[in-house]
Amino acid sequence: MTSTTAKALRALALLSVPLLLAPTAGAAVCPDLAAIGTGVDVSQCTSRATGSSCSVPCVPGYQGTTATYTCSLVNAQPTWTGTPPSCSLIPVPGGGVVNQVPQSSFLVGSACNGYNPASVNWNAVHNAFITYFGRSGTISPNTVNISFARVASLSVRVAFHDAGAYSSGVGGADGSAMLSQTEQQWDGNRVPFPFLPYVRAALTTVVPTYGISWADGVVMAGVAGTHFMGGNINFTVTLGRCDNSATNPPVLPGSGLTYQQAAVYWNSVGISLVDAAALLGSHSTIVAPAGDPPNWSNELFVAQMSGGLTIKNASATFGPAGVQWTNGHGRVWKYTVNDAYNAPSLLNPSCTPAPSACPFLSQFLSATQQFASSNSQWNVAYGQAYDRMTRIGAQWAPSPVSKTFPINPPNY
Repeated sequence: MTSTTAKALRALALLSVPLLLAPTAGAAVCPDLAAIGTGVDVSQCTSRATGSSCSVPCVPGYQGTTATYTCSLVNAQPTWTGTPPSCSLIPVPGGGVVNQVPQSSFLVGSACNGYNPASVNWNAVHNAFITYFGRSGTISPNTVNISFARVASLSVRVAFHDAGAYSSGVGGADGSAMLSQTEQQWDGNRVPFPFLPYVRAALTTVVPTYGISWADGVVMAGVAGTHFMGGNINFTVTLGRCDNSATNPPVLPGSGLTYQQAAVYWNSVGISLVDAAALLGSHSTIVAPAGDPPNWSNELFVAQMSGGLTIKNASATFGPAGVQWTNGHGRVWKYTVNDAYNAPSLLNPSCTPAPSACPFLSQFLSATQQFASSNSQWNVAYGQAYDRMTRIGAQWAPSPVSKTFPINPPNY
């Protein structure tokens, strides 16, 4: 995340809380407020002088009234005083309480030795996700109310966020996006709203029922989500991942990366530039809560090649505040700032006057042009890239299996 983005997010956060009292000159200082309960966010109460106040709200996924703490002198010692808020998990209609991280029966280590993916009916798992995404009505584990169909597009995104949180042999496709409370708080998992609980609600209905790992559940939700949105892709994926409840490295790309910065990240997680280009195409499914239904198509590449993506505000993560699609098809939350930065019209100037500044640019642009001209070629490339992506950092049960999920399997 850029410093400008961070400043903007902090400014927005302050707008939603009561005005804080300013410290007085020369006052004693209270230390950082210690944890005071489950679901309570004390991050705003850092070292402050006596006479200062801070807000103590509930963390995302919990509900309750925001409290105010004041740094006061108690027995001549600077001390935080206040009554902690009572924060409770927000229930999901029809899906149980899913903001609380679940437990896994197949964690990395000896427990995963009991996981036998060969005994799982993976077609039934796939169909269970399809059925979930096709539910009527809406779901709202947090403050945003969305359709179940929208969860299909979010599931594709979570598959990348789970696997892509990898650095120096640590992390990867291990289900930690579902099992780590810390990862739920990452900025990349909170834009345009905290979305992990929505996908966790889907997995909660499938993972325990079929006795699979959460890591494999994330992968299968991404496969089924793509098919549900109309992706004509024959996926072949390996299944049998062990879970990890430890927090993965926070290395997911922030908004506004230049091509060179993005290339460094992709290389660090073992994703080629062609695979990266294919995976970026899934951003065409990002839509607003009240927007058009998610649809799988190569329209992002078409917009990039036409020069139709322009940056309006590099500090914003999503359009229209950050990205404007100028070829007449703009819709809310359609693309990310990174998508615009990766458009050829902006990539080429960033690599002049010396092409050596972007040594692999021609490869990336060639793939983008190819996917813009042929949706079917993109689908083939995406399916292959998805399998490689969901292997990043994976640790496996003793007998993993390879399964193919065709475009039109039975019981869809």
